[in-house]
Amino acid sequence: MRFVFFLMLFSSLVLGQNKTPFKKFNEANRAEYLLKKKTIQVSKSSRLEKINLRIQLASRYNEQDDLITALEDKISNQGESAQLLYLLGGANGIKALQVNRMFSVSYVKAMLKNFKRALALNPNHLPTLEAYIESLCMVPSLLGGDIDKAKVLAKQLMKLDQVKAYFSFAFIAAAEAKKSQATDYYKKAFDLLEKQSFCSQNLSDYFAQHSMNFSYKIAEDSVLNKLSPGIGLCSIDYFIDKQSSVYNIPLEWAYFRKAQLLDFVGDRDQALLMTKQALSINPNFELGQALQTKQQKAL
Repeated sequence: MRFVFFLMLFSSLVLGQNKTPFKKFNEANRAEYLLKKKTIQVSKSSRLEKINLRIQLASRYNEQDDLITALEDKISNQGESAQLLYLLGGANGIKALQVNRMFSVSYVKAMLKNFKRALALNPNHLPTLEAYIESLCMVPSLLGGDIDKAKVLAKQLMKLDQVKAYFSFAFIAAAEAKKSQATDYYKKAFDLLEKQSFCSQNLSDYFAQHSMNFSYKIAEDSVLNKLSPGIGLCSIDYFIDKQSSVYNIPLEWAYFRKAQLLDFVGDRDQALLMTKQALSINPNFELGQALQTKQQKAL
């Protein structure tokens, strides 16, 4: 029972407060996926080429089991790297959220192990630092979580990227239920982005060294904390513009966040259009339905 409680806590921390879920494998696409997988297997490509194609295919269809196996095969084929271990840790983390809680322990432990190993190879790998800090906060200590260690890593991150460090410190404070302190850190992050003229930068260059979802997370934090909606809009526009099949955040959530930001700045007509766009992607999106009802009443 203790494990069940801790795993329920882990899931609630990750998915609570209207936080964005990860995409899941669509069983309706199983036959199509298996056919493409078979095509790769029988192709005349080299072993490494086949592994890379398997990684791309599994990422596109959000098949985490095959993605984990393919990443492990690539590591066996060409050796460890911080980037590969980071990807492997992330795949295990997503899988931990998708399986029955009783079976998620091994994936949680693999996630933490791979993040730790990635930082051992490259202590300055920004995506891993970000992911490991958040994981250490979300995972119960019984399974390897360690907020004190997360704070040490956040201090290390501060030497490399102040903006990301402030977001990480905010995440840590929120995990400790220190809402006021978390808000202060979020303010520092957005104030620094304002000083850097964030929206005038080449955002492709800016996000090149960050995790794939960092632009989305900036927008989401802007929404949830009601801070710097202009920066939030720049970030979510970038995320939507760069959206591809390998992204692991549902696209309807991006349009939903954009709608919230447009509501925040008072652009009600465009906000409603973005909500309708979200619902055109996923008509069963309950938060989108509720937002549309609220927006229509306000018109």
